[in-house]
Amino acid sequence: MFDARRLRTTALALATAARFDEARPPLERAITISEAVLGPDDMFTGMLLHDLVGIALETRDDRTAEPLQRRALAIFDKAVGESHPYSAMARL
Repeated sequence: MFDARRLRTTALALATAARFDEARPPLERAITISEAVLGPDDMFTGMLLHDLVGIALETRDDRTAEPLQRRALAIFDKAVGESHPYSAMARL
């Protein structure tokens, strides 16, 4: 899991620098690791998916963003409930 967290940190730094195309691959790899280690419905997996949604939206890739957003929201709702701030954040 250390690798997934490191990849997320790298991806978010790249996204902060508006290097969205470079940020996508490490985030996708982090998602793959998180799904394998923690499972597809884990909260951290949902956070990674939500991060990828942000990158997709920044690059105007709505077709990618929409199903990822629905998946992240479903994870958050199941893990912490609809009224939790993560669930609310995913609804924006």
